[in-house]
Amino acid sequence: MASDSKPTPRAPFDDADADIIFRSSDGVLFNLYKNIVAKASSVMRDMLTLPDDGLPQTVDLTESATTLDGLFRLFCPVERPTFSSLDDADAVLAAAVKYDMPVAIANLCPSLRLLMVSDPLRLYAMAYKRRLEDLVRESAKLLVRDSTFHVRQNPPAEFDDIPAIALHNLTVYRVTCSKKARALVQDRQWPLSGDHRMAVSRGGTPGNGVDISGSWVWANTQPYAHSESCCPGSIILSYALRDGNAAAVHAQKWWCKYINSLADAVGRCPCGETVRSFFPTPASQKALKNAWGCPACLCHAPSDVQCFNELLAQRVDDELDKVELKVAFAAGRAVTGTEKVGT
Repeated sequence: MASDSKPTPRAPFDDADADIIFRSSDGVLFNLYKNIVAKASSVMRDMLTLPDDGLPQTVDLTESATTLDGLFRLFCPVERPTFSSLDDADAVLAAAVKYDMPVAIANLCPSLRLLMVSDPLRLYAMAYKRRLEDLVRESAKLLVRDSTFHVRQNPPAEFDDIPAIALHNLTVYRVTCSKKARALVQDRQWPLSGDHRMAVSRGGTPGNGVDISGSWVWANTQPYAHSESCCPGSIILSYALRDGNAAAVHAQKWWCKYINSLADAVGRCPCGETVRSFFPTPASQKALKNAWGCPACLCHAPSDVQCFNELLAQRVDDELDKVELKVAFAAGRAVTGTEKVGT
């Protein structure tokens, strides 16, 4: 015999004194309060009417109970939702955009940031589709680390809903970041004349006028300060010092080789973390091979390289933050779906 018992509202949305009931597409009830709903959603506010029989108003929605549970938790005084996948989060985001819930969208963004690492390309497309500029830019920063993101075997389904210019601008942004990062690594002036604790100034011997004491082990005022047999050769670099003067400094060849190897790495993955983690790696060890055979370099090269990487990594991050990603949303408000929002 079929039961005709009344459905039980889903906890924690089961207050007996609630004055509006939302019913999901799969028949689950959510008891809420009109004043909270009206403040959270301009669209739902227009659905609200005064009860004519003393009973709470019931509104049918087209979203599933799972989606509505996540949505309502984003603006009601209950425990916030957690999301295990972008699919679940996107369903809630679509509903929040559809019902014009800026507070819900803002409260959802931290969860989207946590999920961003798993699939930054899809998050980029999702955020672009929903006109969430901050998330567009944040996901783009992760995508610059992947040189093949634009030739993915299975692109996100959201690509059908964003303009081609969104992918074009992202590609241009990555190329710009790659070139910028390489240029920063290959800047031969900054290691000795930049605004950091290892920079040098005028002083030292009268002939050269550069005091490099306390600076990098690879920098010398003489061409053969180290043993030529185990640390062969040097390259003369002209440095513009912070006091406006110039000086010639001899850089060990192993250092120049290291810089070139690091530039290749940061060109492939332009970010400060690439610089920080480059030493020790097989590529860096190969570049520094001659340094390990020189007693003078061996004592200080590891600490100097690590110090240099830390200083340079911060510089790379700071400068790449200044690279602008063009974001141009189409006119109009992004809303998902054209279905009826309530009855």
